[in-house]
Order: sequence, then structure tokens, then C-alpha cells
Amino acid sequence: MSQTKGTIAVVGAGVVGLTTACRLLEAGWSVDVIASRRTPGTTSDRAGATFTPFGDGTVPEHVGWTAVGYATLKEIAGREGGASGVRMAALRDYMRSADPPTPWWADLAGGVVRRAAPAGYSVVFEAVLPHIDMTRYMPWLDARAVSMGARFVTREVRTLEELSGGGYAAAVNCSGLGAGRLCADAAVTPMRGQVLHAANTLGLNDSLHDEPEGGRVTYLFSFDRHVVMGGTYEPGVDREETEPGAIGAIVERCRSLLRADGHPRWAELGRDELRRVGGLRPARVIGGDSEAVRLEVEHRPGLPPIVHNYGHGRAGVSLSWGCAARAADLAGAAAGR
Repeated sequence: MSQTKGTIAVVGAGVVGLTTACRLLEAGWSVDVIASRRTPGTTSDRAGATFTPFGDGTVPEHVGWTAVGYATLKEIAGREGGASGVRMAALRDYMRSADPPTPWWADLAGGVVRRAAPAGYSVVFEAVLPHIDMTRYMPWLDARAVSMGARFVTREVRTLEELSGGGYAAAVNCSGLGAGRLCADAAVTPMRGQVLHAANTLGLNDSLHDEPEGGRVTYLFSFDRHVVMGGTYEPGVDREETEPGAIGAIVERCRSLLRADGHPRWAELGRDELRRVGGLRPARVIGGDSEAVRLEVEHRPGLPPIVHNYGHGRAGVSLSWGCAARAADLAGAAAGR
């Protein structure tokens, strides 16, 4: 085994923690991933993911992380194909507001096409974006980290002081919702999402999204074996359980959206239910921003340098690779090697 620069601890084994671990391993570090849960038991495993940037494109760091995320996921789709669960496919976003601007991320994603909209909508934006089947992607990402030499330590980190005495050159805090407790960060809050997984009996290839209206959002994400129908954004709700009424409303909204998209068998959508999923997105809310990511170095007496990488909210998958690259750079610099 080749000699490494030293060992860095990564707290958290969700999509942010695993991508960070991979980037650190690529940079020549040994990595201990410390987490109480590992795939398939993480919040990331509950996501139904496509590349979905948030924000308004005015924060340079977010734009940079988003660009890296798109490029990396596109590269994985081309190189790994079905094994990773990542593929490129069209997503059509049905807009209701009058004359909405082209999405800020259009150029970095290869462009967005404006299409005529059916009654009730103003325009449809279509782009070819990464689709991430988390039932495959998380095991693939976990296996990738292991193959590169990551060591998994199964335990809950209750305080950052537990990282002292481990001989770590640095640590990266990717604890998601747990960062609220670890860092006494009152901005960290759960945002419950409820979705339904159903068999893809209609052979859907493209995905659909409806501009949020009245606090609701509707999306239909298509994967090889199943579709994910959503959803809800419920700030402050800390229960993972799904609610029959919410799931029923999601199915009806998704059927209406598929009907608007022109599919003749829209009424059959969701009949072959696989599972109902509730998860707590790790939001960090500052002002009107639910994805106020904290990505910075903190120095505490008696502890290794700590890079905080949390607060990704709904955009964890989309931002993960960009934030991982930055976190790895910060950790390496803080460790002085």
C-alpha cells in the first residue's frame, strides 16, 4: 500500500460525506468515515433525485459548486452507465408564472429549450439533466469509497470534541441535520419530504416538474425500474412518517402533470406502488434561503482543523461533488500538507 499524507475524518455517510471521502482519497489522504447510519439507511437513500439547482445564481460559490456537480454527474453517467444509477435524460419544467426568465443554470447545463405550454401554464422549459437513481447510486458511491480505501466507523458523533485524540490531520463535518446539534447552529432545520415510488410500468424516460404553487411542488422523476412521485417541502416537520392524504394528493397531481404532458395512459400512473418514503432534508435557513450551505474551516483548541460542509437542504445531490472538491481542498490546506 502506498503511503498517504495522513488520516482525515469525515463525519456522515450520506451523499455529501461519501463524495467528500472520495475526493480526499483521490488527493492521497486516508479517510475514516464516521457515521451511525450507512446506505441504505441514510437520508440520502430516501431522495428521488435529478439535478435540481436552487437559488437565483447570484452567489458565485453556489454557481461554481453547481457547475462542478453537473459536469461530474454527466461524466459518471457516460463512464459508469447503469451501474452507478446515473443517466442523462430530459426534464420538462412546467411554469405557471407569466413570462418566467430562463433558468440561471441554463448555460452550464448545455442550454434550455422553451416549449409551448398547455392550458394553465405559461411555458415549458426542457433540459437534458442528470437523473440519479439513489437506490443504485448510494451503494455505488459507498462501494467506490471502500475500493479506494475508506474505513467506515459505525458510531454516532455527539460532540466535535470526540474527534480529539484520534490522530486526525483534519476532519470534515458532513453530518447534515445532525450539524444543528454538533455546531449549535440554530439555522439547521428539518424539511420533511414525502414521495411515492412506483414501478415504471408506463416505460417513462423523461421527467416532469411543476412550478411550485401554494406551497406545493409536483415532480415525476423517471428511472429504469421505477418512478418517484413527489412531493412535499415541510419546514420544521421532524417526523419521517408519510401521511396517506399527502401521498394521495401527490399521485393525483402527478397524474395531472403527466396528462398535461400528453401521455395517453396518465390515469395508470402509480398503480403499482412499491413504497412510500418520508425523509428529513437537512436545510439551513438564513433569510429566504433554505440551502444556505456552510463550507468553511473552524479551528478549535485541542481539535484538528474542522471543515464544515452542511446545510445543502434540497440540493445535496446536485451540490455534493462541487462542495466535496472545495471541502477536500480546505481540509488539505488546513492540515498543512
